[in-house]
Amino acid sequence: MVWSRQSVDVPYCDRADVEHVTTAVVDMAKCQACGFGFEALGSWKAHHAAVCIARGLLAPEDIVAARNRLGLTQQELAARSGCGIASIKRWESSRKFQNVSSDRALRAVLELDAGADTGTGRGEKAAKPRGGARKRKAG
Repeated sequence: MVWSRQSVDVPYCDRADVEHVTTAVVDMAKCQACGFGFEALGSWKAHHAAVCIARGLLAPEDIVAARNRLGLTQQELAARSGCGIASIKRWESSRKFQNVSSDRALRAVLELDAGADTGTGRGEKAAKPRGGARKRKAG
């Protein structure tokens, strides 16, 4: 196996059910014998973070980094933001996406402006979706 970091397309739908595509950088393995390639096991977290950024939401590692910078526990962040502790845990563990109003509440408590560099060292801001948008087929 040969490992490398590669950029992959990550499709997602916005609130209006319009499909977009963003990119994530993930670890990829490729078999030298047959040429079969696959993403590393934890790649879904990179996919999740890429979709958060494309949608203008705080990525899970951004929430954790800002919370830790302020010395807050998850419980304290939940109480100050008006969000439930279970929601904070789901957002920080990449299990769910927060909605726009919850993201605003988090940013207010975590002292982050919309689209601001979140301090994780990635220097990323909310990205615009690339490629053409298309309505997802009902099914």
